[in-house]
Amino acid sequence: MLWGEQYDRKMSDLLSVQREIAITITQKLQLKLSGNEKGLTKKYTNSNEAYQLYLRGRHSFAKRTKDDISRAIEYFQQAIKLDPEFALAYARISEAYGSMPAYPYLSPGEAFPKAKAAAQQALEIDPTLAEDHTFLAYSLVIYHWNWTESERSFNHNEAISMTEEWLRADPINQFALREAGVAYAKANRRDKAEEMIRRLRDLAKTQYVPTARFAAIYAALGDKDKAFEELNKAFAERDWELFRFNADAYWIPLRADPRYAALVKRLNLPQ
Repeated sequence: MLWGEQYDRKMSDLLSVQREIAITITQKLQLKLSGNEKGLTKKYTNSNEAYQLYLRGRHSFAKRTKDDISRAIEYFQQAIKLDPEFALAYARISEAYGSMPAYPYLSPGEAFPKAKAAAQQALEIDPTLAEDHTFLAYSLVIYHWNWTESERSFNHNEAISMTEEWLRADPINQFALREAGVAYAKANRRDKAEEMIRRLRDLAKTQYVPTARFAAIYAALGDKDKAFEELNKAFAERDWELFRFNADAYWIPLRADPRYAALVKRLNLPQ
């Protein structure tokens, strides 16, 4: 059986076990990852202890309370002390700070400069991480209102290679799929963008997929009618992602269309 393997290792061997499991699954599924298993076995850190602290941080962040998010940041910072080149830990600090004003646990002025600085540090270490570009873009959009720079972060020149690596590592992640669809669309890879839509629709058969995620890819493709069709469905479903409709960079291609202003009005958002 594919999932029947047992791995008897110490926690100190966590990184080795993770890579061993990934390679085994890759081989048993006979995945073709451009000739190697790079996407599933990328080493984010050589420190087992740092990686365990990172996992503790992710666990704490998932709880979303103020104390838990603060604790997550502490875990990520401890991981960085052990491995100053742990770019993914910096990216998660950016994510954590960037999320705090939404609850709200911190003011935007307190949170977003720290979120931006952490994302920039992550980019300096490893510019191939999609998370770096994504969390930097959130800071640029939500706090700095810098649409031009946010577009560059969302649509970096290396976006295609990054998203393909990301998809190999996590092929059923709804977020990896939407970002990949947008990146492919921006790169005029319509076939691949539509493939991401199909994959999201397949996921929607077994789990909830916010309808706005389909609309974001259609918007990037320039299919305004399909984008607004999905957005109207999202409105009817009370899609939670619409609360930032007038701020998200995904909808920039739609802003000149009268239907955009009409939807902003229906959502009772500032014009």
